[in-house]
Amino acid sequence: MDSRRRARRWVLAKHRAERPKIQQQFADLKHGLSAVTDEEWENILEVGNLTRKKRRREERTVLVGNRGKTEFENVLDPRQQQSGGFETPAESGGLTNFVEIGQAPDKILSLKLDQLSGTATSLSTTNDSHAPGWIAAACLEEHAGRMVAARKIVKMGCKHCPKSEDVWIEAARLHNTEDTKIVLANAVQHVGQSVKIWLAAAALEESLPATKRVLRKALEHIPNSVRLWKETVNLESSTADARILLARAVEVIPLSVELWLALARLENPEKAKKVLNCARKAVPTSHEIWIAAGRLLEQEAESPTCPPASPKQKAKELELVDKTSEGAVRDLRRHQVLLTRKQWLKEAEKCELEGSPRTCEAIVKATVAMDVEEEDRFDTWVDDAEAAEARGRVGVARTVLGYALRVFPGRRALWRKLMIWIQIFHLHLCLHVLSCVYTVGS
Repeated sequence: MDSRRRARRWVLAKHRAERPKIQQQFADLKHGLSAVTDEEWENILEVGNLTRKKRRREERTVLVGNRGKTEFENVLDPRQQQSGGFETPAESGGLTNFVEIGQAPDKILSLKLDQLSGTATSLSTTNDSHAPGWIAAACLEEHAGRMVAARKIVKMGCKHCPKSEDVWIEAARLHNTEDTKIVLANAVQHVGQSVKIWLAAAALEESLPATKRVLRKALEHIPNSVRLWKETVNLESSTADARILLARAVEVIPLSVELWLALARLENPEKAKKVLNCARKAVPTSHEIWIAAGRLLEQEAESPTCPPASPKQKAKELELVDKTSEGAVRDLRRHQVLLTRKQWLKEAEKCELEGSPRTCEAIVKATVAMDVEEEDRFDTWVDDAEAAEARGRVGVARTVLGYALRVFPGRRALWRKLMIWIQIFHLHLCLHVLSCVYTVGS
């Protein structure tokens, strides 16, 4: 036991010898303080007190001292007295150049643009096949006001990225008219399938024959572009020439519904029927062709004839519009084209807006009951009629209401709605609703 204690004391003594306490380290200094005089002790600087209580007192003192900052002085200091009291004691002869101060932001912006331009140029040179990099570098030079450098950069971009239409379009934009024609002529040799470049080249021509010549040259390179055909047809002032172009267009692009409908509009009613039949066979999934056929039948029935058609004959012709709409729904379903009821109602509203009320009614009667549960029919149809009425589509609203009256003749809410219509709209519109009821019933 004694040996253990001796060993522990020896270890502790060794540790204290290696790492003495702070009190032991400063023992000689504390002993030396006994020789400090009173004067030396008073000359020692005060150490700042960081306690919270003392800090609050100091803050109050600062606030009290700041109260004097709002006071006015009525005595000049010595420097002001030497200068006469009215002159600023600064170096005389110095003038402030406000022009340079105003130009400072522009200089800073110019420096930043120079830095960005250098960065973009270096990126373009390191990856010279990246077309957006060349375009960005050219745009930076353009914004910096260095058009020559911008054109030079975009020219290098055209050289390294000849298959990028965006680079050629940017190069055409940065040059004047004459140089732009040369740029686009070179672009056509590399990207002859670009519709944008051909349209840009056509827009540069000042005369109509030159524009037609460019567009027809473009059609030789890109015959399957609907946009080029439409632009070419729009330039024709002769209906016969436009008809010839559209006939050729539908041969080249038989799946374009726009071109078929444009050709049908230029033909007489008999030929238009043949065109729409051919279009329906070429594009059996298009509901626009069926709607155009219904509108053509309505137009033919409503057009004045000599001698005028009898009411019975006219009604028989208008019945073909209803049959066409019903056939459209069946045929489209057979080709797996399932338009929703809302989409059909939108097409009906479009027909009403374009002046085809009977086609509008035929579409509504053929599709208003589509995908509607039996217990939800009344509420759904009332909502449809009110929504159409709120949008100003009275034809759609009255047809929906007439269909609902035929299915629910005992619902007083529908008849009250009809009486409100009699007060708001003309009487013949409400009588037309009753005729719709009779037509649906028959």
